[in-house]
Amino acid sequence: MNASHRRWRVSLAARIALVFLVLLLSVQLTSFAALRFSLSSHARNELPERLQTGTRLLQTLLERRVRAVSDIAEVTAADFGFRSTLFESGDEKTVVSALDNLRGRVGATEVAYLGLDGTMLHRASVGPSPDVSPAAEHLRARASAAGSASAIELVGGKPYQVVLVPQKAPRMIGWILIAFPLDEALQGDMKRLSELDLTLLSRTGAGAPWTVAMTTLPRPRAADLAAQPWGADTAAPGMVSVPAQGDELGVHAVVLGSDRHDGVDVVALVSVSIGDAVRLPADLRLAL
Repeated sequence: MNASHRRWRVSLAARIALVFLVLLLSVQLTSFAALRFSLSSHARNELPERLQTGTRLLQTLLERRVRAVSDIAEVTAADFGFRSTLFESGDEKTVVSALDNLRGRVGATEVAYLGLDGTMLHRASVGPSPDVSPAAEHLRARASAAGSASAIELVGGKPYQVVLVPQKAPRMIGWILIAFPLDEALQGDMKRLSELDLTLLSRTGAGAPWTVAMTTLPRPRAADLAAQPWGADTAAPGMVSVPAQGDELGVHAVVLGSDRHDGVDVVALVSVSIGDAVRLPADLRLAL
């Protein structure tokens, strides 16, 4: 076998090997693209329901806290010793101590006793005392003559859950107001139970920009969400896709607190990374 014949055989073998490598690479790329498309289609069909489930969980967590606080407050308001302290002691420190005891039992930062006209008569607070009067007035207008009321309100520029419970002796003579901020505990429960992110946005007027009150997202991503025109008309079933720091977030918005006269809003955004949802698992990428 001469040298030219050997070179021809080697060249043919190399060409055949190259063809097989190209075919193998094509099959891998086609498989990768097909899997990516399948994952993307599945994620975009599944994520909206997952986000709505997360929103229902959020509302359940908020309602459970309100029920627990209302139950304790109503029992306390009906307690003879509490009523005696409130109306008969005549000592401000004693009354504030009784209110502070209730505050500690419900885990609130603000507890106040209001007169029938909404005047704040006594108050127990933790730290600086933000103005709760607008929230109290809003709730008092919503509550029935003998019923309680609750809402998400801006207190000192931050979202609070506020509960208003009637005080009777036995007739209606005033109100017990309890307020506590939406805090890291709510974020932690949402993340732990749903593996979804939660961002709360607030604004102080209809034309004011949204600000991030709290979030489980990195701050730059949350800022991208805050730049969107959220409102009652966007809090609809389904999922909104929002670009955020090179990723795409699937978001479901729900208005938690709204006063159209004053233009005060609190919006909760339950979100998930679409990029993470459609990304192939690391071991599968390695296999391909």
